[in-house]
Amino acid sequence: MKLAKWEDGYVFEADPRGEDPLYYYMLDGGWGSAIGIEVEPLYEEHAASRVTIRVWPEHLPRWADLDAAQRRNVYPRVVSVLLRRFPKWSSVTLQSAHIPELTERGLVSAAFTEAGFSHSVSTSNEETWTRD
Repeated sequence: MKLAKWEDGYVFEADPRGEDPLYYYMLDGGWGSAIGIEVEPLYEEHAASRVTIRVWPEHLPRWADLDAAQRRNVYPRVVSVLLRRFPKWSSVTLQSAHIPELTERGLVSAAFTEAGFSHSVSTSNEETWTRD
């Protein structure tokens, strides 16, 4: 099930049956390019208020194959879609070894701010956003 599509050909998909806990960011129709996005707690994103979002470990080589501009697009896009889909979330932690690179242009911040979140905590590998 397509959750979003962007003009550069990337899509964000989910298993409509809910059997696969991952969300997939990929070029439209290109499962070989799919980057699995994990939302923990797995299978509980509808009920959870505190979640962590990260690239599925087995897809980190695909993530590394993206150029820096492509990587910078992933989290703002994914966050925007997921925040609209799961309004119960009050705390979201992004995990990536590339957090400084991903947040440098303010796109991640804009996605969270638009949804009413404020920045809470940052480390070299994590960034947490919260809302009341």
